Amino acid sequence: MSKEYAIKDLGDVRILDIEGKEYRTYYSERVIELLIQRKGLARAPLYFTQKTKQSRHLQSLFNYLNKNTNN
Repeated sequence: MSKEYAIKDLGDVRILDIEGKEYRTYYSERVIELLIQRKGLARAPLYFTQKTKQSRHLQSLFNYLNKNTNN
C-alpha cells in the first residue's frame, strides 16, 4: 500500500502534498504524521493554522499583562 500523501521538508517549513494540493506548515514531520494518524488525512491540514493563531493570541495576552503589571 502506497502513501496517499507526501511531506516535503524545506528546512523551516514543511509542505504536505495530498493528491497535488499543497498545505504549508511550520510543524515538524513527526507532528504532521501524528495529526494524520489522529485526525485523518483530510482533516490534518485544518490544524496547520492553529500554531500561528494560538501564538498571536498568546502574544496579545502577554502584551496586555506586561502593560498592566508594569504600571
